[in-house]
Amino acid sequence: MIVFGPHDDFDQRNSFASILPFDPLKHRIQEYDLASHQDWVRVGKAAEELETSESTVRRRVQSWEIEWGTRLVRPRQPGGHRYLNLRLLRNLWD
Repeated sequence: MIVFGPHDDFDQRNSFASILPFDPLKHRIQEYDLASHQDWVRVGKAAEELETSESTVRRRVQSWEIEWGTRLVRPRQPGGHRYLNLRLLRNLWD
């Protein structure tokens, strides 16, 4: 386990206050059912979910694509289809 020290204003980092041994027997791995593939939708589906036009979705995604990159837009698939992260898009939309 790592315990962080105070924030250093000079280099914007936190030093380590202490590093303690990790006991894996005190922890367990829990499977998490994350259907992340369901968050990625085509432009048409995103427009339907956001109750707007496809062209509005495209324009707004284009304005956010530089900052959010592949977290927002997957590289084009064969056939030129784009897939958008609907969960992130909804958060940016508001």
